Amino acid sequence: MRRYLPAFVQHSQPKASLSLDSEDFQTRWQSILKASTVNKLIGHAKVKLQSTGTFFDDTVLEAIQTVFKASDTVKLPKNESCNYSVIADIFRNVYAVYHPENFNNNPSSAVKLIQNLNTHEFCVLKVNTDKQEFLTECEFLQKYNQLLGVQMHHNENDTCKYYIMMKLVPGVSWDEFLKLLASSNDELSTQEQAQILLSLLEALQAMFAKKIHHHDLHQYNVMFDPLCMATSFIDFAEAKNIIPEEEDACCANDLAKIIPHYQLIISDLILHKIINEHLLTQHHVADNLAQAIEKIQSIAQIKPSLTKLAC
Repeated sequence: MRRYLPAFVQHSQPKASLSLDSEDFQTRWQSILKASTVNKLIGHAKVKLQSTGTFFDDTVLEAIQTVFKASDTVKLPKNESCNYSVIADIFRNVYAVYHPENFNNNPSSAVKLIQNLNTHEFCVLKVNTDKQEFLTECEFLQKYNQLLGVQMHHNENDTCKYYIMMKLVPGVSWDEFLKLLASSNDELSTQEQAQILLSLLEALQAMFAKKIHHHDLHQYNVMFDPLCMATSFIDFAEAKNIIPEEEDACCANDLAKIIPHYQLIISDLILHKIINEHLLTQHHVADNLAQAIEKIQSIAQIKPSLTKLAC
């Protein structure tokens, strides 16, 4: 019986490989990514934020910063003269909060697009009501170099909201990438399959080197940027520090949760063999991961550091 493959990996003729820095490669993926939720949200935010003009007026910005410095205020709500609420972190960096929709559907936390009013950089704000989740995520975001700032806001009813300002990770979630790929009717060459799998494994290897066990890896917590074949992880609310005696179990757990989602794009039999031999094991996980990376590099025909250089 023929094994089922998604439409975007079913192809009878090998597709010509494109260099990561080639114009055709970049144009192809930019076209596909235009339909992504994040790109649409940022585009909408740019139009709305910049249409007011006053948001980037130095006088208005100075007045906002004065309010934060002169009081315990941490958030200014929306009003007629300010279309977006403004929040300050503990370092008094101020951000405009873009409200229309969340990035996530988690009832215990909200994830919103924000913009640093000093640098104009788009970032992400996570609002949580669980103190332990807040502290855990801050710890591991800092380890993972994604943390920008934090803030706490005590409400009148003795409840507290915890705010985390973090970097906007480039790319789209793995779940959305699969949907965009399917809707584009595009095909992945063997080299591209290898490059994508390699980017995941290198990201996992780097995370494990920091002794981080993500503990909640799935298709929504993995971000993939096809423009430079780079993978990143988000949502560290359940992360744990890896201790030596649990290293194999922790690494194997993270691999087991995410590898099946990547197998959906793999049609190459050699890549499947590497996955089965090295990435589904419970023992000597770090060594097997390193061996898998070495083998996949030869298939991808790229140097180990190329994904980083391309970004």
